Amino acid sequence: MINHTTSSQCKDNELSKAVFHETKERRKLKIQWKERKCTNKFMFVVYKIVRGFFVSVYFYFFPFAAMMVMSYIPLAYDYC
Repeated sequence: MINHTTSSQCKDNELSKAVFHETKERRKLKIQWKERKCTNKFMFVVYKIVRGFFVSVYFYFFPFAAMMVMSYIPLAYDYC
């Protein structure tokens, strides 16, 4: 069961199967950016920055650095 989504395929008026405990009304399925709290927006931006750093370092820089080190090691032993 999907409680909430931000998918663009979801319509604005669709309701979730999740229910508010106080009012027993069904929640909206789609969460829009303007309906989020400021702290949630801030944490989402922080998540995107940290994820961008993680992807760029771990998937691009580390493999490149490993190849450079592996090619440098034989050259270092030849000159020593």
